[in-house]
Amino acid sequence: MQRLQALIRSRMTANSRRQTVWDIAKIVGSLSLVFAPVAGLIVWFSNPVNGEHHAPDEASQSAQAAKTKEPTEVYLGEFSSVSGSAERAKATPESEGIRVVEFEVSGIMRGTKDEVIHFERRLGGYHNRIKAAMTEIARGATVGELNDAMTESLRSKIRNKLNGLFRKPVFEEVVFGHFRMYEL
Repeated sequence: MQRLQALIRSRMTANSRRQTVWDIAKIVGSLSLVFAPVAGLIVWFSNPVNGEHHAPDEASQSAQAAKTKEPTEVYLGEFSSVSGSAERAKATPESEGIRVVEFEVSGIMRGTKDEVIHFERRLGGYHNRIKAAMTEIARGATVGELNDAMTESLRSKIRNKLNGLFRKPVFEEVVFGHFRMYEL
């Protein structure tokens, strides 16, 4: 090993050492030409203007707020449904008479402000389909589902129907503004 080191040292001349030092100096000089302006810009932008620190402008704050996905309540409408018939109730005493269901529905969706606004604009084109879906669900609901205090089953059916209508899981939850069912 010592012989190899001695051989390498003997081959290295004074000129080659000077050349190596010169190459290193050129590399360091080139890098300083690149990094000095960048460092200057960093210092210039980080210093306060007139001794005051400025908070981020409102436009950047609102842009950041628009990018966060928070749960938002989207109003879907007020619906009513009538099912049953007086003739059937008279013919069979144990059968149900006329049942009226009235409810107001909102959906909870998660999205940015821009996504929610875009969805609410599109929602107008789906009004008739949503109304038909709500009527179908209310007419098909059992008395037990309608009398359930939490209305979990009914809300789950509505959520699944709406997500199927939009062909993607838009709503995480469905809530009622008011819910009333009575029989005549």
